[in-house]
Amino acid sequence: MHDVPAGELGEIVHRSPQLLSSYWDKPEETAEAFRGGWFHSGDLEAVTAVVVLRDGHSATADEIVAHVHSMLASYKVPKRVVFVDELPKNASGKILKRDLRATFGDSG
Repeated sequence: MHDVPAGELGEIVHRSPQLLSSYWDKPEETAEAFRGGWFHSGDLEAVTAVVVLRDGHSATADEIVAHVHSMLASYKVPKRVVFVDELPKNASGKILKRDLRATFGDSG
């Protein structure tokens, strides 16, 4: 529950009149999320882009960041770019975001 300097990893916590007051029928999850009177989002202040390059194409992390910076708000611009051969998908071809978060969700 303390501010961190710009560029440092930290959790987003907030409160407002428009915020939910509890999780339906989940008192333990509610108590955990609303510690100290603040909503602990579980979100961390670092965007990571996981990129699969098309065959025959190349790009650097700096080029990816510069490209998206021209189209997105600065808080949405990735702080880290990871290149992979393929994205994890389920049987119907949907990208498994939870697997990406589990693999690349930390700051290191």
